[in-house]
Amino acid sequence: MKEHHMRKYVMGVIIALAIVAILGIAANAKGATIYVGAGGYTTIQDAINASTNGDTIIVNASTYTEQLTVNKSVTLKTNGAVILNVSGFSGYGIDITANNVTIDGFEIIGVSVGASGSSWNIMSGSSYD
Repeated sequence: MKEHHMRKYVMGVIIALAIVAILGIAANAKGATIYVGAGGYTTIQDAINASTNGDTIIVNASTYTEQLTVNKSVTLKTNGAVILNVSGFSGYGIDITANNVTIDGFEIIGVSVGASGSSWNIMSGSSYD
């Protein structure tokens, strides 16, 4: 009888440890970090296209002349002074079609229509003109 209880106890401990390990892995799961410039993608849009929900896109210092469509829940952050020049494009400078998008640190110039979307944040380090 004792051996039966001991087996149940050991199985319970093994199951508990497995659950803790699975929860720990899930809690530490974060999106990938993708880089633009300095050896990474050459355009911000290429990085967005290559990303998946939850990723962080680090944009290295430079001026990028492009129009963006953000269709994934990502964070766009700058590493140094980043200017996004959206002049010369029709429609929105940044079209945000996904929820939970964060844009942090960008200077956005040449905005004729602005940005569209319903669930996104422009952090205090960003500006647009």
